[in-house]
Amino acid sequence: MEQLLEEVWVGGPAAVALNAGWGPGGGVPPPYAATAASFLDVYVFMPVALQGLLGSQEGAVVRVVESRGAAAADAAPWRVLQQRPSGEFVQIASTRRRPGQEELEVAFINASASRSPLTAVAKFFRGLGGQGKK
Repeated sequence: MEQLLEEVWVGGPAAVALNAGWGPGGGVPPPYAATAASFLDVYVFMPVALQGLLGSQEGAVVRVVESRGAAAADAAPWRVLQQRPSGEFVQIASTRRRPGQEELEVAFINASASRSPLTAVAKFFRGLGGQGKK
């Protein structure tokens, strides 16, 4: 978490954090729903844990709005980060809209495939086969 805050938070010395979903029942009480909906999300951090055939992977989805206004919020990208075994977070994808479960799975699969030794071998053989073509 500290690494993410150091790299991402540029808003100043203080922030007010509100998460309406933390309350009992996970929702906003009806009398406060309009007020809660009027707040602009300027910082979003969602931990991600995926279980797959090759084991589990962890990461996060982060979004930071650095300018004011709804247009700035719409333009701020959602960054998908993968946690490496060393504990470091590395960006593996970026999207304009909040990624769903399927998009997160694809991002993590692509990131794992790009680091795989089998991918390097396949690229090597593909390069050998393409040298004689014109």
